[in-house]
Amino acid sequence: MKRLITFIILSVSFIVCWAQQITGRAPSQVAVGEQFRLTYTVNTDDVSGFRAGNIPDAFEVLTGPSTSTQSSFQMVNGHTSSSTSVTYTYILSATKNGSFTIPAAHATVNGKSLHSNELHNRRSEERRVGKECRS
Repeated sequence: MKRLITFIILSVSFIVCWAQQITGRAPSQVAVGEQFRLTYTVNTDDVSGFRAGNIPDAFEVLTGPSTSTQSSFQMVNGHTSSSTSVTYTYILSATKNGSFTIPAAHATVNGKSLHSNELHNRRSEERRVGKECRS
């Protein structure tokens, strides 16, 4: 019985820790002058002090951050589950050719300081193929 209780506690702790992350997403390649979306998603609604990384001068920030919250609740065969996420969205435009890194974003999530992944972006005269950066 002690093993079962220990296993349950460790499993729940792992799931809670795993769910607390900030994920950044942006296209990996854009054309100069093209608008694109930069998003940071946190898998909880207990977020405070969100700060995006310093966006390089090679990008013009057109809008942002705009914040949206998504919540879901599910009940299957008497078992319930719910999830909530907060997304911070920026609309950027590429102004120069080259390869650039968007530094990690930072926030306090459930009382813990977390950071996102860095995003790598390449700009060229060509249109992007549709690939997206994520971690």
